[in-house]
Amino acid sequence: MKTEIQKAKDKAWKAISRYIRHKECLETTGDVDYGICCTCGKLKHRKELQAGHYISGRTNSILFVEDGIHIQCVHCNMFNEGNKSEYEKYMLKRYGKEKCDRLKDLKHIRKSLNLFELKAIEQEYKEKFKNLNY
Repeated sequence: MKTEIQKAKDKAWKAISRYIRHKECLETTGDVDYGICCTCGKLKHRKELQAGHYISGRTNSILFVEDGIHIQCVHCNMFNEGNKSEYEKYMLKRYGKEKCDRLKDLKHIRKSLNLFELKAIEQEYKEKFKNLNY
């Protein structure tokens, strides 16, 4: 049985994932229903896209860092284990080496998120989603 913290973490992830997928579909194609995978470059329907992490691992310090989460097709994210070499190229082009290095450093930091923080993350991304223009 899930704890309140686990349930809140799931809800926060659902909110940020939804926001990322919709936002990046709009950014890459101008259409909320279709987007381009950041790693393989294929056009996919939003339902075939996931919010994939640049840095693998589920430590709380990187789990909700928006700049480290981008749309990936299911094949790249799940079956190709994130397609790391292509994700690295994408991130370096988009953000530069310094920002990528800072994101990588976060992997080694464990962070405990409390119920209040998780609910705040959920609300933040629900609001960001509402403010998307489509």
